[in-house]
Amino acid sequence: MRSVLIPFLFLLAISNSAQGQFFAGGDGSTDNPWQISTPSQLDSLRYFSRDNFILVNNINMGFDTQNPEGKYWNEGKGFEPIPGSFQEFFGVLDGNGYKIDSLFINRPDEDYVGLFTTILCCKEDTIYDLGLTNAEVTGNNNVGVLAGQNAGYIKRVYTTGDVSGNEHVGGILGISANDFYDSYSEANVSGVNGVGGITGYAISSDFGMLYSFGKVTGEENVGGLVGYISNISSIEDEVYWNIETSGIDSSALGTPLTSDQMRQRSNYVGFNFDSIWEMSDGFTFPFLKANRPKPLPGFIDPFQNGNGTELDPYQISTNTELNQIRFLLEDNFILMNNLNLTFDTQNPEGEFWNGGKGWRPIGTARNPFLGNLDGNNHTDRKST
Repeated sequence: MRSVLIPFLFLLAISNSAQGQFFAGGDGSTDNPWQISTPSQLDSLRYFSRDNFILVNNINMGFDTQNPEGKYWNEGKGFEPIPGSFQEFFGVLDGNGYKIDSLFINRPDEDYVGLFTTILCCKEDTIYDLGLTNAEVTGNNNVGVLAGQNAGYIKRVYTTGDVSGNEHVGGILGISANDFYDSYSEANVSGVNGVGGITGYAISSDFGMLYSFGKVTGEENVGGLVGYISNISSIEDEVYWNIETSGIDSSALGTPLTSDQMRQRSNYVGFNFDSIWEMSDGFTFPFLKANRPKPLPGFIDPFQNGNGTELDPYQISTNTELNQIRFLLEDNFILMNNLNLTFDTQNPEGEFWNGGKGWRPIGTARNPFLGNLDGNNHTDRKST
């Protein structure tokens, strides 16, 4: 059994007030989790691995893990997985819709490699609402961007970057051994045995609403989504992988889709597009409402004219094109004619009826509209 003695003794030696100096706020409880806003505070999870944590902003790990002068360069090994070798993370991390960018780990002789070594928690929603972008993760066996192994509850996580290893290598998890839902990976994955776009090896797992579209390469038990499986408890609804971008035509679990098929909402059985997922039907792959990526996965230009710059804004001439603004919140737009939203918003058969709620406002408090819209002396009439 892996030892958790060292971090436990470390914790006993620190007073409650001193513990607070490691974080931006909080007390580690369920109702008041430790607040994480810097790379140093993220690293401090390893000393309180049974507590509750929440990100309060995006965190860039690039300089600290990839530069010889960085705090977590570690002679080229980069960030040390949390909580450390032969230890497990028993706590809870709420990503709060933020992302950890440019995580670098280069430990090809070590097992259980990722942001976490092993996630081992009986609490529901152990890791959730988190993005891990532009990651570079290298290990030996049991390697994933989020964790080498998961025995907790993972929900609403996405990853991008590159991950490589030997055995049990995946875009999010090396080994999945418990609940794993509503997540996706764009990470490129390479290994030898047990290699998958989202996890290399799934054992005794409950799966649902997952997909991957990174390139996958390996030698044995290689799958577009999952390398191989054992004692899978249940698969709720469907899980998918991109047969074109992965370069893999088979998987231990999942349904293969082409890129065009992945841009069609109707192909995602069981995905909750009301509260969890969002996509521009025909123009993007699904992404998580709680953690909007940039660029959007699988994005293709929905406009006939313009390129979104100030000098050449996207040209809007239809109600459907007006709606596309919500997927390009930092770009520039111009109306080319008057628009009438009466039917589309006030009729049950309208495109933006939305169960009687009508037009959904563009942007949110977390993701506001930061672009420019030139009305060009035209009008948008009868939107409700």
